[in-house]
Amino acid sequence: MTAKNIYDLTTDEYWQDNSFPGNQLVFFDFQTGQKFEPMSHKENQFFFSVIYQNGYFYFLHAQLDQDQLTLFKYLPGQEPKIIHQMSLTGLHTLNLSLVNDQAHVWIASFNDDIDFYHPQKFSIS
Repeated sequence: MTAKNIYDLTTDEYWQDNSFPGNQLVFFDFQTGQKFEPMSHKENQFFFSVIYQNGYFYFLHAQLDQDQLTLFKYLPGQEPKIIHQMSLTGLHTLNLSLVNDQAHVWIASFNDDIDFYHPQKFSIS
């Protein structure tokens, strides 16, 4: 299987009739050798766009069979905290990723326009 991204998984008709085996997000503490998995492995889940800001990791999690995108805040060893949830339907998933500034973690898609989805919804041409 070739590498897939969220755009492939939401536009490729193959996945509409077949399940996606899922991927896994794993964090390692190289000093202690500990391994941290914020969520257990499941079919049809896709983790992507991990960033670090203000002492926390933020990541996007798509649950493809539930048409759901979730932004999580995470500190290894703790339970991930849901920051925002939304439907995948209607999102421009090409280059969908997290962007951070000092105050916010944004969910945005970069195409001909830049579409921001969280914490505010707007577009820039």
